[in-house]
Amino acid sequence: MKSRRRVNSNVRHLIVKPPRPFTLLCLLLAILPPLAEAQQRSPFSNLDAMKPTNCETNAVMLDGIPQNRFQGNATTDVVVVIARLGAHESSRELNRRRLFNVRYRLENYRGLNPNRLVLAEGDRVKGYGRIELYVDGQMFDVLVAAQNADLCVSCCGPNEDFYPARKPRRRK
Repeated sequence: MKSRRRVNSNVRHLIVKPPRPFTLLCLLLAILPPLAEAQQRSPFSNLDAMKPTNCETNAVMLDGIPQNRFQGNATTDVVVVIARLGAHESSRELNRRRLFNVRYRLENYRGLNPNRLVLAEGDRVKGYGRIELYVDGQMFDVLVAAQNADLCVSCCGPNEDFYPARKPRRRK
């Protein structure tokens, strides 16, 4: 006859039973989806909730474009800039002015080759109007403009090179 030893009740809680396969599966299914979602999340996941930034921030964002890549002769190295009107904006001229400011900043302050710059107008968006910058086909940054206002890209007061301080051109 086999004798059974009784385990002291004080020691019983120290004995750990191995988890069952079903318990492990449930635990993995609970942990893995949030981890995968966090890896796929983009800083541009909620563009409609972005708020306008100040002139200095916009200038720094534009200066962050890697300049050395766009000086060569490769035809595939381009910066695509897309202007989109916001929900309560109606003037296409506003988009043109925003694009002018970005182009002027990139060409004259950053020295970006004009042949490497593609400017376009996109569809209307919810919220504020914005300028989207794409490098290598990937969204590089987003500049958000105040409602019915030009995109400010220079700091320290009005600059006659940019809208709205730019002097109107006279037609010939």
